[in-house]
Amino acid sequence: MTLLAVPTYAGPMRLTLTSHRTSTDIRHRLLTWCALGLALLWVSPVYAERPRTHVVTLGESLRSVAERYDCSLQELFRANQTRVKHPHLLGVGTRLDIPECVREHKAVNLEELKTPAADLRPGPEHCAWTKDLVDHERLGERLLETMDRLPDYFQAVVVETTPTANGDYIASQRVLVHGAVDRPEAWHPGLSVSLVSAIGAVARLTALGLHGELELSFFDDGGTYEVTLAELLSRALAKGDPHAHNRLVQLAGTDRMHGSEGLLQRHALVGTTLNRAFDSSRWADLGQARGLRRAPRIVARRGKKAVELPASVGARIDGCDQEACTTSADLARAMCLVTQHARLPSSRRLPLGMGDEPLNLKVLRTALQRPKRHTPGHVEYSFMHKLSASKGYTLYRRSGREDGWSTFVLGVRSSKSRRDYVVVLAAHGSKRPLDEVAQTLAALLKAEDL
Repeated sequence: MTLLAVPTYAGPMRLTLTSHRTSTDIRHRLLTWCALGLALLWVSPVYAERPRTHVVTLGESLRSVAERYDCSLQELFRANQTRVKHPHLLGVGTRLDIPECVREHKAVNLEELKTPAADLRPGPEHCAWTKDLVDHERLGERLLETMDRLPDYFQAVVVETTPTANGDYIASQRVLVHGAVDRPEAWHPGLSVSLVSAIGAVARLTALGLHGELELSFFDDGGTYEVTLAELLSRALAKGDPHAHNRLVQLAGTDRMHGSEGLLQRHALVGTTLNRAFDSSRWADLGQARGLRRAPRIVARRGKKAVELPASVGARIDGCDQEACTTSADLARAMCLVTQHARLPSSRRLPLGMGDEPLNLKVLRTALQRPKRHTPGHVEYSFMHKLSASKGYTLYRRSGREDGWSTFVLGVRSSKSRRDYVVVLAAHGSKRPLDEVAQTLAALLKAEDL
């Protein structure tokens, strides 16, 4: 008879084996007990313990470190206020304390929650829906109940946001899609992408510590172009000026927008590329490069404070053969981030300043609302007629037309705690392919009958 003592996680154990056991049986039992011991050690709290500190490396931000350790931006900032003076200014080599961050439980009652929305754990309902949560049937069915047919090559995305009764949180989001594709090269969004270039430009100014009313000077080879930030945003977003869009891309910086660490990637706008200048012939006549990788020296001023951005040439941009590429889903997500900012966790918010209503977000939203003297287009008028300010709605909109494609992007905020909406419509046609769709959809949104 043979006796073996096999140590395990639970302590030594005696295993009695009769003399007729084979060596194969013995080896099999030894391996089984050793595997069990390793498994117990692997799940031991000693091995699962999160690091207590993190040393910042090149390219990291406070936001990216917070996401890495599943914390909110506010949690990480509060834990390191002696080392980090501003959440958007983080030096390489800074040693950060990693706090024990509060995790959101799915069963939490949002109506009774006292935690600020920024401190919540992010979920797919925070402008981050996944493909498996998209309804591809409902929207087309509802439109065809009133319309005889839909426009050619019609794409539509509607994001319905239901807030809590107090309006502080997002209770749920429903995403309805008809015909939208994930191939950016399949259509031309035109200047509807000015929404994205504006976000990038304002985000860069925020990172530089500049907020609100700013004066901008672009030092081109042939002269100086001077404009206020508010006017530049208004020209691009409200008036559809292609050169204003080009300036916003120069200000945002193509390297800061694109790439694995760029703003587009960080906010899941992975189908968007800002490639070349719109109205490129006249743009070139001004001495500008048709590709927007090249940016002149830029000086931004607010009062006595001035920040200079040196002239730069960004990395080569691949994957887009037209002025700009995007998807209808990206445009919907971008507008959702703008309109739902205060209800989002910090890791999902656009980097436009601290607090629920930062000043730079206000500047951006103001530009997305039409001036009083502006004559609305037919699509815009359809929504304004049904969802007017006098009825408690605020509309943020951007449109574009290029290569026969008509695109319309709309954000709808309700002051009466009703449902909010984001709408993206696109179709191909020589006249006004979206008019009838807009009339039908505006009535459905007003009735909350999608």
